[in-house]
Amino acid sequence: MNKVWGGLALAAGTAFAIFIYQDGAEHRAVMKNGIEATVEPVTQYREVRRKGEGTGYSVELKFKTDKGAPATVNRTVSRNIIDQFQSGQPVKVRYLAGDVSSAKVVGHEGSWFKTILMWGVTIFLIGFGLFMFAPSHKKEAS
Repeated sequence: MNKVWGGLALAAGTAFAIFIYQDGAEHRAVMKNGIEATVEPVTQYREVRRKGEGTGYSVELKFKTDKGAPATVNRTVSRNIIDQFQSGQPVKVRYLAGDVSSAKVVGHEGSWFKTILMWGVTIFLIGFGLFMFAPSHKKEAS
């Protein structure tokens, strides 16, 4: 039975690792190839608490695309981004051409990234341990 749970944990840990790799690759692509825009000042935000991740702030980010069209995305950002808004410093986003929903806040990598990575590695290691080192309970033929 431990081998079954170990196999499931190995699969879940691997799935987490693939998810994190893909999300990180998307983030890097947007930061490298994205179009930069300045966000309109934000005065309203909502505090969001997530177990294991700390506090984030849900904001509606409004900006103009490179073609001058208005765009709005909802994101959760860290306190330092809120502080930037409050101090009057410009906050920038980068997005892929034709896809404003891909917008990422420049200078903000969500804390969830590290949290999910940590959980993925943990689940994988537990699964590996259960799968490789759990005693097998095979019945011996008499």
